[in-house]
Amino acid sequence: MPGSGFLVLLALSGALAAPAGAQRPGAPFRSPKLIQKGPIARKQLDRIERMTPAERKRFLDGLPEARRREAERRFEQFDRMSAEQKGRLAKGIEQLENMPVDKRLRLRRLYRDFNAIPADRRSVLRGELQSLRKLEPEARAERMNSDEFRNKYSATEQRLLGGLSEVLDPDER
Repeated sequence: MPGSGFLVLLALSGALAAPAGAQRPGAPFRSPKLIQKGPIARKQLDRIERMTPAERKRFLDGLPEARRREAERRFEQFDRMSAEQKGRLAKGIEQLENMPVDKRLRLRRLYRDFNAIPADRRSVLRGELQSLRKLEPEARAERMNSDEFRNKYSATEQRLLGGLSEVLDPDER
């Protein structure tokens, strides 16, 4: 999905290791805060790409069990990405880092709420979000105010689609 880098980035954010040199030797890797400023996430993505199996093991060994399982899943997801997908992820990281902190916080909350939606509905919402993001703001508002839209999506889903399409609006980034 074009522009899905933001969602993939947020999905991977818990598995990103701290920047090189930011830890004591031998200390377990720590996960950064998504809200940090500067090109930290891009450096973290570069580091993930260069991480050896031993470095990944050390990172994973330093996490609580539930978090370790989630990080393993995210590493596997990252490893399955094509070069094109990783390029979109890198572009999304750059856009996210240039986003004002309040928008990043809002995006993080929306993404958390999005993940609480059942998987089958998330798939439907992704398709709708992709369509909404292609529309000009006036056409998007018209679509979201249509009876078809209101009947197809719950109030929560409508709020998520509206919030995500607004925060991820290419004209707003």
